[in-house]
Amino acid sequence: MREIEFGVEPLCEGVRALGNAYAFVYFIESGGERALIDTGTAFWGLQISGFFESVGVDFLHYVMFTHSHYDHVGGMPVIQKSVDIGRRVAHEGFERVFSSRRALSLIEELNRKELQLIGVDHDYHFEPFPVDEKASEGRTIRVGDMEVYIMETPGHTRDSVSYYLPGCALAVVGEAVGVPNADYSYILPQFLADVELYMSSFDKIASLDIEILGLPHERIIKGRDEVREFLRRSREYTMEYIQDIRRALEKFDNTEDVMDFMVEKYYRGRNIRQPIYAFMENLKAQIRAVRRMMEE
Repeated sequence: MREIEFGVEPLCEGVRALGNAYAFVYFIESGGERALIDTGTAFWGLQISGFFESVGVDFLHYVMFTHSHYDHVGGMPVIQKSVDIGRRVAHEGFERVFSSRRALSLIEELNRKELQLIGVDHDYHFEPFPVDEKASEGRTIRVGDMEVYIMETPGHTRDSVSYYLPGCALAVVGEAVGVPNADYSYILPQFLADVELYMSSFDKIASLDIEILGLPHERIIKGRDEVREFLRRSREYTMEYIQDIRRALEKFDNTEDVMDFMVEKYYRGRNIRQPIYAFMENLKAQIRAVRRMMEE
């Protein structure tokens, strides 16, 4: 389990990271307007709501989402009970996710598991929320004096988008370029929907001028050289990870043996702090993605 002590870290003028290695969300406050990028999990939604109450925030002009996974949308039911929200911004794929009973059930189940794991007693229920504006390629949203450019970056999920703030060269990318482990000795690849789309989105993000790479877990990467090195390592690890899944699929007769191999080598061997149940859900999707690539 990652640390769960809530923190507030200024990143540049008008932008703060809320959270810590457990989860980061990004709070923009500029020209009298406020926006939040992602909401974290149910537990993190409680922490964010407490922070907003402590600093007198009762209205968000925008809440923007990188994608529809439980640890990015799960805090929304809690947050929207404590603050009013002007516009919700997300990829059009949210409509498909929110129309799926299985997807909604999984979002609620994983958030409830997390609350139980942390030991928080909260009557949590996830309800789909309306998307007021589509997060589509090339759009720009202005939050006060801050411009936020939208890029579609599918591959982790099909509804993944990234947000680039040129005023401080900050890119908030969800899991589009991988997530580091606890001691930063490894970066776990995050292609769940499609391998080729993931690599294409990876290259799109890598082409930006990035001073601050806003990741959702473990750490925020600061400094242009540090960002370039992170992306270089992440690409290298991704190629190795794909090859290991390929070899395992060729060696073993069933998916369970492939998963056992990957869990032993990566989850246990690479000091991954993601909850095991979430890692396993992601791994199943990654194996399917590599299998599809092999069959094409």
